[in-house]
Amino acid sequence: MKAIRIVICSFVIHLLFLTPTKAQPQDTSYIRLDDASGYTPTTTQLNSLEEAASRLCAAFDSAGFGGQFKVYDFGFYLHQEVAEGGYPEPFAQKIAEVADLSPYYLLFGKQSDRNGIYKKFWVELVLPDTGKFECLNLLSPTLRSEIKQKIEYVVVNAYLKSGSDYLYFDVAEKAGIDVLQEIAVKYTECCDLQSRSVNSCDAFVLPAQIKEVTYSGDAYIEMKQDGNVNFGQPFPIPHYLDTRPDNEQSPLALVGGFNVSALVKFNGNELYETIKVRGKGEKEVAGITVVFNFDEQVASQDIMTKQIAANLGSSLPYMAVFLDDLKITWEMRVKRTGEPEADWEPVGESINNWYLTLRKPKPEGTGVGYAHYQTLFEIGCKYGRGTSDPEILNGVWSHFKNKEVSRSDGEHLAYYKTWEPDPTPEIAWVYTDELLKNREGQCNAWAKFFLDILKAQGYSENGSLLIVKPDPVSQNRPSSGFILGHWNFLKGIAINEDEFDYWNLYNNENKYSQSSSGLWSHLWWQNSSAPLPQVIQTGYIPAQGNPNNSLSYFGQHIIVKIFSGGSEKYLDPSYGEEYDAELSNLEGFVAGFWLELLDYTPPAFINPPPSNDFNDLVLFRKNTALEKLVIINESSY
Repeated sequence: MKAIRIVICSFVIHLLFLTPTKAQPQDTSYIRLDDASGYTPTTTQLNSLEEAASRLCAAFDSAGFGGQFKVYDFGFYLHQEVAEGGYPEPFAQKIAEVADLSPYYLLFGKQSDRNGIYKKFWVELVLPDTGKFECLNLLSPTLRSEIKQKIEYVVVNAYLKSGSDYLYFDVAEKAGIDVLQEIAVKYTECCDLQSRSVNSCDAFVLPAQIKEVTYSGDAYIEMKQDGNVNFGQPFPIPHYLDTRPDNEQSPLALVGGFNVSALVKFNGNELYETIKVRGKGEKEVAGITVVFNFDEQVASQDIMTKQIAANLGSSLPYMAVFLDDLKITWEMRVKRTGEPEADWEPVGESINNWYLTLRKPKPEGTGVGYAHYQTLFEIGCKYGRGTSDPEILNGVWSHFKNKEVSRSDGEHLAYYKTWEPDPTPEIAWVYTDELLKNREGQCNAWAKFFLDILKAQGYSENGSLLIVKPDPVSQNRPSSGFILGHWNFLKGIAINEDEFDYWNLYNNENKYSQSSSGLWSHLWWQNSSAPLPQVIQTGYIPAQGNPNNSLSYFGQHIIVKIFSGGSEKYLDPSYGEEYDAELSNLEGFVAGFWLELLDYTPPAFINPPPSNDFNDLVLFRKNTALEKLVIINESSY
């Protein structure tokens, strides 16, 4: 069911929506139900609508449905966008109520909201499916929906021509009633099987139906799929195809501020002398209405298949934005031989997800895991919405700070969730494509992923990958790495290892285990004589998609440096944390430092001794703020 969008005009809300108007008796053809706007129609308006509705109902009466068809009018105030079956909840509820009042009906819904009175019209139509109306199903399976679509179109355009002024709502409703009367009379006459054949009826009320839409042009970006199917493959074209469900239409990415071309094809219902096509779409995002106008163009028609094709263009707004389920309404104006040119009529809607980038994306790279994946546009355009680099950076980073980053299909992405400390070369998890494909990755992958999102927006500044390690010159005996989060240091028998007061021992090549709850832990050797282990992890630092990230034992860590507004930002995409240039707040997460000695011979006082020849010693010292973390390498990315 298709909603009708009314172009909003500036207006001061009339009387701030007074007490709802009460419904009229059921003995009339035009029945006013509740109206939350507080507006009371004039007697002249009501008489005009009653007369038009009486003529319409008479057409159904004469077709054998005496007293069974009515016209209803309902006004409601929409507080929030809650849809039920494609309709706002108040209108959907009223449809159910009206169905109990009459088996067949035309229902108008007049939506008032914070922008004013009657800012949008909704239409629901239920026609008989027996008797003279049974042939509608025989003529075409889409004929009933096309009839409703035509009424919606007529109502909207009549309202627009009246300045979208609520004082002239009756003009719009009367236009819709009159069109339905013409259609009802037409089909009750031609579908009278006693006098005529069904074949004498037209199987359409519109000149054509949309078939497909393909977008292209200098602004077009070939976006890649990154879900569980067809990973890395371009989305299929045409972008819109009438045989696909709406949720399977191909999304498209475009560079804002340029022009887009649309090749639109229709199934024509007959041959026409001339054909013109135009299209329009609009979407409200954060209080801003984004509008697309595909200007009128002359179309061509194949005389054999009757297929109609037109190439149209529209300018794009200069901004980064995600437009989900953007509908383009296509209209056609035809001239039949020997007849004057007809009015514009609707010929269908195309629906797609649109991603507009701020600039042309940086080129894809071979062997570096960066391609124009949908998720990069999903995050950059949806959360980085705006018209400047700082808006994009701040919006994307705010999303990363929540530590709930997802792939374009809704699958959550995680940092070391399955905790593969020594991944195989085939699953290194250090590139964006590996992160998207496997839904988790190392810090290297998360850092590149963040910068790749900015690349897809054509971000003007290059980012850098920073490798962070313990400062090798801050201690006489440098450590190999550091531990993050919460660890207990238990005093036991020390061993003669300078500057390291605590130690643990691995006694098996399998250094890690996973609990039934999914948490990973170190398999330290247990011994009561030392005692061992002396350093035990007790708490975790939440990471991306992993609130209980138990992997906190690092040789190095990778973060990013990015320029914004003339200043540098040091960001840790894996943890959603921002650091200062000295990394002092990162050091605040550091519990201690470690040094690993392989094939270590345990001290003689260990009793009983380890039963395995595999003995790797890990030495620890607490973080006393004397040892620093430093950036040992910076590489442009």
